[in-house]
This record gives sequence, structure tokens and C-alpha cells, in this order.
Amino acid sequence: MDFAEQNQVTPSLVLEHWYYQSKFELLRRTLTDSGLLKSSTQLADLGCGLGVFLTLLERSGLLSSQSMVGIDPAATHCHLSLGGTVPIMTAWPDYSFDVILLMDVLEHIEDDRAALRQAYEKLKPGGHLFITVPAFSFLWSHHDEVLGHYRRYTISGLRKLVTSVPGLKILNLHYFYALILPIAMLVRFLRQKAQGNSSDLKPASAFLNFVLKKSLLVESIFANRNKIAGLTVVAVCQKPK
Repeated sequence: MDFAEQNQVTPSLVLEHWYYQSKFELLRRTLTDSGLLKSSTQLADLGCGLGVFLTLLERSGLLSSQSMVGIDPAATHCHLSLGGTVPIMTAWPDYSFDVILLMDVLEHIEDDRAALRQAYEKLKPGGHLFITVPAFSFLWSHHDEVLGHYRRYTISGLRKLVTSVPGLKILNLHYFYALILPIAMLVRFLRQKAQGNSSDLKPASAFLNFVLKKSLLVESIFANRNKIAGLTVVAVCQKPK
């Protein structure tokens, strides 16, 4: 969760929000299918903001708080993840990781290749990167400006970025949130003249939150085959062993 959104929803609502729940399910499936959820796994979440995904990993029991750390240079001080006990630091610790998450991070950084290279260097040999970025420049809106985005991506654009880091291998590259893409396109078109300092993250009604969460949980099962369209581009990459 971005720091710019922290005043829009309460901690309890954000941890149950359809957006984070569905993206967490995609992350969980990816880590499980790749055999990355071991007792020895060391995981870092770069640019984690308030650490929502770290807390969801902790609460699920998939990884312990001692095996995870958040890193966010935008944080003013070290703190714990939202509703959890995972430490969030302002700089990299002096050890490397089996898994590094860059979830909605690279679009915030002007030199995204340098940030990706830095994450690559903090991976252990054979380690994995899990990357998500917003998709399609035609979806650019006030939401992107509020959150300080530099760009949006396509599969080909993210592939070009990843392959610019020598040795980094792409294991999978796909879109996510295809089910809600038409709705998002309509909403952003209608709000294109909207002003203010809020992003598109808003609390949904309990019923709508339930429907979106369940629908997107189903989509997450098949998401790794979607090479066509969605709100998010996802890449799973590996450092050579």
C-alpha cells in the first residue's frame, strides 16, 4: 500500500480489500507453484509502503515474520508492517534474499532499470523476483499522478526492462485484472477531469468487495496464461544459480 493512500482506508479494511486480497492470492500461488515457500526462505519486499503483503504473508502462516523484511526508502523511520510484526527498514540490510518482491514499485522510480539491477544484486544465486507494474499508457489518469508514477507498462515493455539486466531470466510474464479492465477503463474515462489528492483506491461496499474478491481469486488461477490484457503486468524472474 502506498503511503499516499494510507488515510483513505482503515487498516482492517485494506487488509480485506479486494485489490490486495486478489493480488496476494496471485503472489501466494506463484510462490507455492515455484516451491519458494520453505522454512529457510528469506524474503524482502522492496518499496513495500505500509507492508500489506508482508502482513498477509505473515497472517497466512506461509512465512514467519523473522524470515521477511520490508525495505522502503520513502519511509521516514523503521516501523512494523500494517497490522503485523514484519520489520520495515529504510535501506537494504547487509544480507541477500531468496525472493524479492517489487509489487507496484518500478513505476514510481525514474530510473527503473537501476532499481531492478539493485534488487538483482541483493538476490542469492537462483533467487526469484516477483514484479507487478500498472499496465497500458492509455489508462494513465489522475490516479497515477497522485501516486507519483513515471510510466505504465506493457508485456513487451516489461520484458525489455528485465532483459536489460544481464543474467536475469524471465520465467513467466503475463497480465492480471483482466476481468475488471473494461470497468476500470470506463471509470477512468469518466473521472479524467477529476481533481484532488486521492487515488482510485476506495472502500467498496461489503457485497461488492466480496464479489470482486471472489471473481479475481478465480482469475488468479489462470492469470499466468493471460498474454492479452489486464490492469497489471506481472513478471516472475530468476537469477542464475
